[in-house]
Amino acid sequence: MIENTSTVGFTYDSLGALKAGYKLYMDNFMKLLKRSWITALIYAIAVGAYTTAYVNNMGFIATCFLSLPYFIMVIAMMSQGYSILKEHQETGSIQSCKRWFGGFEFRVFIRLLILLLTVIPIILASALIIIAMTWLTMPLGKMLGIFTCLTTAIIISLFMLPLCYGEYKYVLNKETKISAVFGKYYKKGISHFPAIFGTLFLSSICIVIITSFLQLPQIILMISNTLALQNMMMGDIVILPDYMVWLEPLVFSISGFIQGYLHLFMLYPLYYVYISINNK
Repeated sequence: MIENTSTVGFTYDSLGALKAGYKLYMDNFMKLLKRSWITALIYAIAVGAYTTAYVNNMGFIATCFLSLPYFIMVIAMMSQGYSILKEHQETGSIQSCKRWFGGFEFRVFIRLLILLLTVIPIILASALIIIAMTWLTMPLGKMLGIFTCLTTAIIISLFMLPLCYGEYKYVLNKETKISAVFGKYYKKGISHFPAIFGTLFLSSICIVIITSFLQLPQIILMISNTLALQNMMMGDIVILPDYMVWLEPLVFSISGFIQGYLHLFMLYPLYYVYISINNK
């Protein structure tokens, strides 16, 4: 692998990583869009179908069935972002895609899929711990149960944050083994926990603020559906307009397309944290 020398020796604090990530993302957004627009389109359709089923309470089976393509397309969309970063890591620049239909690095997708499938047992075990803690404390009071649930979830999330460094190391470098992600690279992530946490926190705030404006139509539709379902459960007859049948999937899909690129932004500031850790 050709190592990018333009970032060797540079280190970034959380704010510096956010600024550098924002600049890299915005300077190369059209290149990213040209490479990934077909992937983003399929991702948007998957998001629209899944969200419509979930919001309208179409049933457990339908929701589970639609969650599989949604999960696959989330990984596919993330792999497009990582592909850009992989090229930047190796060459120090990002080239424009010459094909009108974009591009797709299947190897990056597979490595990311393997990593996420490996993490699933940890997520399931964490969910069981959260459920168990909530179940044990709920008899002592509903508010205590909710507090315990949130506290346990936050603590587990904090323990999983150091995996971010190993994730970049594994996805961007083909010689990295999956076992190292949960071994030496997790330990290295722990030693740089403040930088990872601070960058992720600042990036999340930016995404939440932007999302609250750009995805306002989706939020309004979801609230409307929730209120309608609550009224129906209470015995009220609620008749939604006929155009809601096609409006909901359309709005959710458009929001999903925007959401895909907003979430990809999260990869860029953490990429500079990853570079900083490598340089130390």
